[in-house]
Amino acid sequence: MSSSMATVCSLRLCTTAIYRVWTPCSGLLTETPTLDELQHLLEILLCVAFSYAFPAFPETEKKNEEDMQFAEKYLEKYYKLKTEAEPIFKMKNSKAITDKIREMQEFFGLKVTGELDSKTLEVMKQSRCGIPDVGQFRTFPGSPRWTKTDLKYRILNYTPDMEPADVNEAIEKAWNVWSSVTPLKFTRVYEGDADIMISFAAGCKRIPMCQ
Repeated sequence: MSSSMATVCSLRLCTTAIYRVWTPCSGLLTETPTLDELQHLLEILLCVAFSYAFPAFPETEKKNEEDMQFAEKYLEKYYKLKTEAEPIFKMKNSKAITDKIREMQEFFGLKVTGELDSKTLEVMKQSRCGIPDVGQFRTFPGSPRWTKTDLKYRILNYTPDMEPADVNEAIEKAWNVWSSVTPLKFTRVYEGDADIMISFAAGCKRIPMCQ
């Protein structure tokens, strides 16, 4: 017997054995397969074997896992996400993460899907202050309050990113929102001390509440 014939016979014996195991499990009832059919089956099985041996895009899977870990920490800090370490609670924890992602997307005006898409992750990675977006919190110890309702404010400087007129208009609109639902009244002054001193600065190092 030539070497090529021996190879063909060995291939036929090997794939026939595999085919006989495959057929009852898959529910396929056919006649004795041809050599071409057996070779095709073996190719399929080899593809499956290599797929398990070499997972597709391991770098992508690793990055997705890192992104999810980052998102969980973000949601813990700013949206009071409570994560569970025990495997038995993983399914429940997954639903909690989805709910918190939806809450965060709604807060930022994003499309509410509950999925960690690229736009949501981009917003999460932007620089921001360290105060949570939801829940009870204070920015100053002791909860200081004004003892009057007529408040004076002064704008010390302007941001280079906006026209001064636009800044003035935005601040006035903000005061009007407060005045419409509270007894507070805001009056602008141009020198001296004021109840509210407004200034613009680059970076967060000067502001303790910023990260």
